[in-house]
Amino acid sequence: MGSHHSRPARRKIAQAPSMEEARYHSDHAADDELLPPLSERWREIQGLHHWKGLLEPLDMDLRRSVIRYGEFNQAIYDAFDSEPHSKYIGSSKYRKEELFQRVGLQAEDGEDSWGYEVSRYLYATATSHILGRFFLSSRSKEAWSKESNWIGYVAVATDKGKEWLGRRDIVVVWRGTLRLFEWIDDFHLQKSEAADYLVPEVDADDIGEPSWFDRLRDKANENWRFLFDFEKKDVTDLHPQQSREAEHKWYDFFHRTGHEKPRVEKGWLLIYTSSDERSPYTQTSARDQVLDELKYLLEKYKDEDVSITVVGHSLGASLAVLNAYDIAESGLNVRGDGREPVLVTAVVFGCPLVGDAAFKKRCEELEGLRILRVKNKRDLIALYPPTFMGYREVGKELLVDHQLSPFLNQASRTIGDWHNLEMHLHMVAGSQGGGDEPSFRLAVDRDPAIVNKSCNFLSEEMHIPGSWWQERFKGLRRNAASGKWYLPDRPAVHEPQPECMRQQLS
Repeated sequence: MGSHHSRPARRKIAQAPSMEEARYHSDHAADDELLPPLSERWREIQGLHHWKGLLEPLDMDLRRSVIRYGEFNQAIYDAFDSEPHSKYIGSSKYRKEELFQRVGLQAEDGEDSWGYEVSRYLYATATSHILGRFFLSSRSKEAWSKESNWIGYVAVATDKGKEWLGRRDIVVVWRGTLRLFEWIDDFHLQKSEAADYLVPEVDADDIGEPSWFDRLRDKANENWRFLFDFEKKDVTDLHPQQSREAEHKWYDFFHRTGHEKPRVEKGWLLIYTSSDERSPYTQTSARDQVLDELKYLLEKYKDEDVSITVVGHSLGASLAVLNAYDIAESGLNVRGDGREPVLVTAVVFGCPLVGDAAFKKRCEELEGLRILRVKNKRDLIALYPPTFMGYREVGKELLVDHQLSPFLNQASRTIGDWHNLEMHLHMVAGSQGGGDEPSFRLAVDRDPAIVNKSCNFLSEEMHIPGSWWQERFKGLRRNAASGKWYLPDRPAVHEPQPECMRQQLS
């Protein structure tokens, strides 16, 4: 009898449940009764032990915390003025005092139901060619600013919020990009800018063109093709004279230095560190603005338990990782009197890669720094810049797969849908384990209709229109006397206001 060779067991392919099977059921509340309140375990939820035992299966308090921080991020998208005809494009539609109420996070009656208040708005600028790609500029001669955009905000827990959270939580939120062409241009930055700043160590095994990358390049339409045609851009002049060219065409952008200084993508860094004296909003960089506010708040609450949470999506996720690293690297979170450093936790969604292996290593070494990446398995944006160019992912990963949700249109081939922030939050609300048999069932009572706020990703069976979050008549009003429509100016109290620095940064 011939020898018998056993075949390896086939991996079971997870199937999406029906909508009824995946809906929220109140029996999830029984899980909460087995856990101490969040106020007693907040350090664990913030990543003190690197989320050991909390990701698989996903802990309920962590699940809710990730969704809550994602909603901080969604607030920017909901409040951001992106109307090209508005002279306020690129700013927040709402004052910081009313932001949470106007986007639906806080009760309309003014009750402190959200538990946080906005402490400061953040503004950013950059060099002219970056401004034209990432920042939105008004066509009006009366534009509020030609050089700056609203890029985020700092919020802090109220006394009521502190009681529930168990500490005074300071949240820094960074804006991502809004439309597909912006995402494309995000990654165009690394093509022309990364070479003279990010100098990754390239292992011999990394040299070569990955097959998946080759396939994507072949299938890319004209709008996307430049992402895959790095060799078309001559950047020889960017290489220092002492460097030698790499051994493969994909490394035309980089040179070898042999040192371990952390390197990050220059485009991300420029947005984080640029200032413009012409604008009252960005006479100091976004970096200086946020560090100034953090110093003020840490001093104000120096006798309390404090946490710092940095949140971002898409390009904003890259800025969040940079910011969290910067806080820990500068020692801003270090307290005297032998106390533990303030825990700095980055919670990011759809995060592009930020730096090289040395940057990854340094993030792992820094005391009190934790990074949690929520990543959709199908999201192409989270693959850029590519690892074979020397970039590395940082922190712990919470992996979700939108193909498991029966509420989503699985026929969608829109890259923006796969990257959408509300989709990420929907998946966090229902993802049930990973490994070989991941599944989906809503563990948090979160309305799937929210997914379609700014996209059209829900299944047609849901009967929810796409991109339904918008101002009535796009902000237009009708003149009662003439009957004509017009775009009104904002009341003076709603005009964008420059933020003052709290103190002189050392």
